[in-house]
Amino acid sequence: MIADLMNLPDKAQVLELHGTLKSVWPRENKDGNYGPYTTQNIVVSDSSGQVMVGLRSQGEIPQSARQSAIKIACTSGERGLSGLAVRRYTDKAGQPKMLLQATGQASVTITAGSAPATAAAAQAPAHVAVDPKTGLGKASNLMLACIDAGDNVYRHYMHTHGEPMEAAHYQAVVSTLFIWADKQGMVLAMPTVLPKECAPTSHDAADDDVPME
Repeated sequence: MIADLMNLPDKAQVLELHGTLKSVWPRENKDGNYGPYTTQNIVVSDSSGQVMVGLRSQGEIPQSARQSAIKIACTSGERGLSGLAVRRYTDKAGQPKMLLQATGQASVTITAGSAPATAAAAQAPAHVAVDPKTGLGKASNLMLACIDAGDNVYRHYMHTHGEPMEAAHYQAVVSTLFIWADKQGMVLAMPTVLPKECAPTSHDAADDDVPME
């Protein structure tokens, strides 16, 4: 639920946010050190509360989209999950404030005419949020599982084509598997603690052919 976000620390990644688009402010054009960009503030609500979301370099959301269902999600890249995170700051009056910041890397989906978030809450959680340590542990275990799956693809490729797969191809396979698994929410099902390292009990010659860079 959105209320759970209030316990997350600054810069914590929020995997997904689901709710109803309650308020929409006009989008503004700005100039920064790295060129022009846009900002737009919205409020997303569910049965537990509401949260301000600052959109940066996203497509404009019109006023007519209010009361529609909205989903904002992180995306996976070479540096892990990014796009939607907690931002804590102090306003001009010295009061602590919190919002979610969605960059251009976030995925934003609006479904016009959907039921209010209070009705949708019975079907799905409002969001999935984890603290950094727990999230990194789960994501690391998911990556290990994707590497194991990538090894199987590599061996099948060798058996089928009679030659090793290029390192860039292998890395693309593992990355694709991770991105797909993450979008399916599989990271949440992974354990938090990494498996204990242990010395190999036998030598598998096929492992020597798996490219690791």
